[in-house]
Amino acid sequence: MGLAIITGVWGGTNTIARALKSIEEDYSGTKDWDKIKQKVSKKAIIYTIMDQDATYKKYIGQNWPEIRVFYNANQFWCFAYPWKQVVPKSQQPYLEESLMGPNIINNHGPLFEKYYSYGDGQNQEGDPNHFEGDILKIINTKRGDFTKYDFISEGDSQSFLHLVDVGLDNYDDP
Repeated sequence: MGLAIITGVWGGTNTIARALKSIEEDYSGTKDWDKIKQKVSKKAIIYTIMDQDATYKKYIGQNWPEIRVFYNANQFWCFAYPWKQVVPKSQQPYLEESLMGPNIINNHGPLFEKYYSYGDGQNQEGDPNHFEGDILKIINTKRGDFTKYDFISEGDSQSFLHLVDVGLDNYDDP
């Protein structure tokens, strides 16, 4: 395929839309516009895990229909707060205390001690809605029942995991 421009999007495609709009504004009236648009469309790949704004639907999809888009909300929800409702039961032990506590969080240095997990007693400064660290508030939540050191969420990580080349042509088929 050659070199592709792959961009991971956490929520909205507004920054990508603005970049494409700038290319359009700079070149649409020139004799090379068709070639430039084709080259950008062939190289660009948008990998998104959420759709928080309408810029893809209203601009990118209509004006740049040849750009490949991979929409992967399923992976996002598997690494987000309600993972107990999404991840298959057979895979949940990989995100639970029995693995997270001894193998990731406890006794693995100061960085991992700061890693947020359910019921860990930590509180995110400046976030009054962060209840996950309180052991008394993680049972019977709308997200599920959690125990101390269960995985919470990785937020943006899902936007970038596809950039890890695992040797299975993931750039061509994430």
